[in-house]
Amino acid sequence: MKFYYVYILLCSDKTYYTGMTNDLERRINQHKSGYRKDGYTFFEKTYRT
Repeated sequence: MKFYYVYILLCSDKTYYTGMTNDLERRINQHKSGYRKDGYTFFEKTYRT
């Protein structure tokens, strides 16, 4: 059975981004590196994790 994590990021514009993943470390690194150029956190960089 796989376990999933729900996470909340505080973005630079003071909004929250909520996501779900089964590999939290990989997903946080993707947000920080700008993995998806069309994604919300690419434009609104994460402030806190």
